[in-house]
Amino acid sequence: MTSPSILQISVGVSVGLLIALLLGLFVGPLVGKVEKLIEIPEPQASKEVWAFLMVRGSTGYILGAVEQAIFFVALWADGWPLLASWLAFKVASKSQSWAHVSQFPAPPPISEVAATNHYAMLRHKWVARRYAAFVVGTGANILLAAFGVAIGRAIVMYG
Repeated sequence: MTSPSILQISVGVSVGLLIALLLGLFVGPLVGKVEKLIEIPEPQASKEVWAFLMVRGSTGYILGAVEQAIFFVALWADGWPLLASWLAFKVASKSQSWAHVSQFPAPPPISEVAATNHYAMLRHKWVARRYAAFVVGTGANILLAAFGVAIGRAIVMYG
């Protein structure tokens, strides 16, 4: 068996990455469906703030495409250190974001037990939604990159 030509490799990489990125357009709606499975009770106060907190930003498709490209390259080139580095960076930056940047509405006075309990439940649901989006989105991006690599390698091998 002869080794693949540069053209075969180029076509395999291009088609595989394109397939992964196109399928990546479905990750956002998938994450949205997963988030909706975690029902948020009606807030008793600061409804505008809680409504704002429940909406994800509009950069998800761009970040997802960058992440899929990184995963694709890492998987194609057996670059496990790149994949591990990206995941470590992502977890560290998300942890810092959640710890220092994300802000919640101020909690009610501790004397208002029912309001405090409701507030705790809202925070828990918000964190659960963000965690689900984080894990499902990352997992889907890895799987799509792996699928793209498999298609690309099949093109190289049989093309």
